Amino acid sequence: YCLILIQSISALILVASSAYAAPYIGGVMRISEWAGYYTDGDGVVSPGGGGQDFDIEKIGLFMDDTQLYIGLQTGFDITGDNKVDTIEGGDFALDFGDDGSFEFGFRYDISSSGTINSVKLYHANSWDDPSPHSSSTPWRMNAIDGNALASTSNGSINAAFGKSTGWWGWPYGDTHYTLEASVNLSVLTDKL
Repeated sequence: YCLILIQSISALILVASSAYAAPYIGGVMRISEWAGYYTDGDGVVSPGGGGQDFDIEKIGLFMDDTQLYIGLQTGFDITGDNKVDTIEGGDFALDFGDDGSFEFGFRYDISSSGTINSVKLYHANSWDDPSPHSSSTPWRMNAIDGNALASTSNGSINAAFGKSTGWWGWPYGDTHYTLEASVNLSVLTDKL
C-alpha cells in the first residue's frame, strides 16, 4: 500500500455547523470547498518541508451532523508501489483524544494508473515508524482491531483520488496527489 499519515489531525478537528456546505469528494482540494477547514502552510505543512518525499501540502478535516470528511494533498506519488528509500507512504491517522494515541486510521490502496482499489477505516491499536525521515515520518498502522470498520468496497466510505501538475501556490510545475474521503460518523462514535 502506498499511503500517507497525518500526525497532528487532532489539532485540525473542527465541528462544522449546518451553515457550511460539506466539501465535494472529487479528488481536488478546492479552496472554495475546504475554506476554513484546511491548512496549507503556503504549500508545505510542517514538519517535512523541503522536498516532495513524504511532504504534506494541504490537509483538511470537516464534520457535519453525519459525516467526517478528510482531504490530503501531497507531492509524494501515492500510487502503485512507489517508494522512497524503500519506504512507502504512511496511513492517514485520526487522534480524537488529543493524547497521541491515534485511535483510527485510513488505509489507501491506489493503483499505479490512479484507480482507487480500496480505502478502509480501521480501529488502530499501534503504529510503526519505518522511516529514516524524522521530520516527515510516514507512520503506518501495524496492529489493527479486526476487520475494517468501513470501506469503499461496501459503500460505507466515499473516496476520490486526483493527480495534477502545479497549483495556485508553491511549487509551480510539480506533480501533486490528492486523496479525499468521507465516512459516516456513527462508524467512529461506536468505537470511541
